[in-house]
Amino acid sequence: MSKRDDILQATLKLVIEGGFQSLTIKTILKEAKAGYGTLYNHFENKDDLILVLYTDLRKKISHVVLKSFDENKDTHSKFNHFVSKYLDYCIDNIDEMNFIEQFSYFYADVAVIVGLDDDGFYKALYELIDEGQNANIIKKCKKEIIIQQLNGSITSLAKGLRTGKYEMTKKDKEDFLQISWDAIKV
Repeated sequence: MSKRDDILQATLKLVIEGGFQSLTIKTILKEAKAGYGTLYNHFENKDDLILVLYTDLRKKISHVVLKSFDENKDTHSKFNHFVSKYLDYCIDNIDEMNFIEQFSYFYADVAVIVGLDDDGFYKALYELIDEGQNANIIKKCKKEIIIQQLNGSITSLAKGLRTGKYEMTKKDKEDFLQISWDAIKV
């Protein structure tokens, strides 16, 4: 792992452990075992470092979710693929998901988040919702409401699974996908 990656991983760990309010350059450097010069060779400042980490994680999600995404399938099949892959990512990368959630709700301006390059995740999701709304199979409401509903249920399920209080069978996942679809379909 490169020093840049060490710094990014240290930042992720520290935000998960203590939130953004306790994050300092000094604690990041101590955790990453790096010096000030190294940090400033890669990042302009703490805010730039946090934004780079957020953007990198969103791109990682995009690659996972959009891998083998088939534009030629019907809307319901594409929806199931999207939600299933995103759920898998959230379960397998709970710390990353928690960082993204904290960043999205507490740290960044919405205008900043919307303008970031995420390698197609939100573009594909918006297009999928558009397709369904234009075909009158997805409810005609603000896309942001649909996205929040989906994101909330996916992250809530992932967090619950990670506590170890229950497990998810293949049937449970199929039920979750159907419930998610039922929530947005006409």
